[in-house]
Amino acid sequence: MSHKFYLLNGIKSIMKIFNFIHNEEICRKQWLYITIFQSLFVPFLLLISMCINAIFDLFVVGQLIGSTLGALLGIWMGYHCAYKKRGVKLLNFWLICSVFSFFYQVIILYTGDFDPITIYITFSLTNNLKQLQLLIPLLILLLFIVWTSLTFHLRKFNKKRLMDYQFALEKLKSNN
Repeated sequence: MSHKFYLLNGIKSIMKIFNFIHNEEICRKQWLYITIFQSLFVPFLLLISMCINAIFDLFVVGQLIGSTLGALLGIWMGYHCAYKKRGVKLLNFWLICSVFSFFYQVIILYTGDFDPITIYITFSLTNNLKQLQLLIPLLILLLFIVWTSLTFHLRKFNKKRLMDYQFALEKLKSNN
């Protein structure tokens, strides 16, 4: 009777471990996809709006190049530091910055005081329709909320792995 109990508990423990790994990998892949999509979303909208208006102003082209290079650098940093190396420092920094950025975005949506690039994209893609002017900033805010949630979960998974690794090192040192 006791052997069945221990066997059943052992199987449940193994299933929990595989379930954790499965959920972690899904979370990690979703985080990477959302990070890439969110990072390249604004430069893509800017490019589309430039093509629609057929206006290639030096300021707008500079914003497109700068936002694309910034997005690519952010994607590489996120992939290398948080996804591949499973670190938590960059994720902590991004989460702290995301709190301030979230409140800034909400204030901008509430006051309607958008930056020139957002106004340019919004007006060029919505043809000055009053009902759709908030669509793009709201979509950017929604992507931001999803990304922040996934970043928090990825940080939790990476921190758990780091703690498990440190525990294993301590146990190895104590055995020697």
